[in-house]
Amino acid sequence: MRRFTYSGKAVLLSALILVFYSLAGCSVVDMATEFGHINGIVKDSVTKQPISGVYVSTDYYNWNDDSDYDYTDSGGQYVLSLDSGTYDIHYRKDGYYDVTLTNITVISPFSQSRDIEMEPADPEPTPTPTPSNSIRIFASMAGDVDLFQAFYISKDNGTAVMDSSSPVGTGRSPAGISYFKSKARIIVANSGDNTVSVYSSYTGYRPITGSPFAFDESDGQPYLTAYDETSGRVFISRKGSSSPGKIEVLDLSNPSYPTLAGLLGVNGLADDPRTLRMDSQNRKLYIGSVNGSMITCYDTASNSITGKIPATSPVSFSLDVSGGRLFALKGNSNTISVIDISNPAAMQQIGETTVSTDSGVTVSDCEYASGKNILFTAQKSGSSWYLGVWNTTTSPPYSQAQSPLYLGSSEVTDIAYDPETGFLYAVGSSSEGYGLRIYDCRNYPSGQIYEVSGSPFFPESRYFMLGF
Repeated sequence: MRRFTYSGKAVLLSALILVFYSLAGCSVVDMATEFGHINGIVKDSVTKQPISGVYVSTDYYNWNDDSDYDYTDSGGQYVLSLDSGTYDIHYRKDGYYDVTLTNITVISPFSQSRDIEMEPADPEPTPTPTPSNSIRIFASMAGDVDLFQAFYISKDNGTAVMDSSSPVGTGRSPAGISYFKSKARIIVANSGDNTVSVYSSYTGYRPITGSPFAFDESDGQPYLTAYDETSGRVFISRKGSSSPGKIEVLDLSNPSYPTLAGLLGVNGLADDPRTLRMDSQNRKLYIGSVNGSMITCYDTASNSITGKIPATSPVSFSLDVSGGRLFALKGNSNTISVIDISNPAAMQQIGETTVSTDSGVTVSDCEYASGKNILFTAQKSGSSWYLGVWNTTTSPPYSQAQSPLYLGSSEVTDIAYDPETGFLYAVGSSSEGYGLRIYDCRNYPSGQIYEVSGSPFFPESRYFMLGF
């Protein structure tokens, strides 16, 4: 039996604490316990009825781990037993908006009551109205603040207008961002805190129940995403993961309640599977392992590896599905490898294109424009960045389709072509900011590719990646 002894000062202090907690609505539950307690009842804000099965925890990100948690019973009641300290208490349940109580002080061995009400979440809010003859694109931003920004792009002339419902805060250091229109969902890979956030693309861009999803940080940083439309699975690359490389899977088949589905079942995936591209037509996922210098083709229908080919640090690549080609950028170089993927089980390199013979020129990204037979490269020469335009109608090495377009002095981190509009988008980052640049490719090859009037667009700075 545990015994306690008290000095006169300790007894006086305990009495004062008891009076304070009594006035605050707290009670002493057991002077022999080593914990303080938070208890209460959770109710529906509309019906005022108790809610069972609410997850109550001191850790927002990790459910059912070593953190202190409880589930409400049939009467909506819960109890948390906690060491003395200050906590944020999180309440979560599918079909309700999350609730968080911040800076709750717990002193052992006292108990305090915290009753709350949770607001039912609409299955889906009202769809966001899109301006006439426009599309919507998204850009992640990592810097002094972490967020994503939405833009409306006119199909008529490519001019950009910022969506007034954004920017939207994300997890730390957002990297890859994808917009899955069929599911009305936006996926953001947050490399800074090893989470992936899921948002509705409807009005308000609210997070979906369960978001953000936390990953084991030892498996590398979430970086890029790819989507298999047929199965409803999102594949998330884990930058820096060691052999075997890790690809996380998020099940989006029920977009209202996405769930983590574990790691992709790929044995022998090379180190650092950072780069992803999805051939939705043939359900083939191409995985670029940067440190492992390998490109792997994974069949998402049979859940098996179809083929592999060595490739030096493929930091970026792009697909020509109809032409059966993959363009892979070699890391820290100015060379693009061209790989025949018409038979994924027997992929082979068919040539290379050197962007410049000047060793001082480096390339950060490449993007194939389907239907135009051109390959774009974001390249740096000295302190300036340019957009290279390459004619891919012949066998490699390719020749320039037109003179490089000046992009500015800010680092270009992502370029993306939209075949629906015929526009190419470029974003980047630096201490001076960058914004969004838009290029009109619609008249090519009969006309030149040119920067849209009013570009660049500077609603914020330090954009990292695009999704649409």
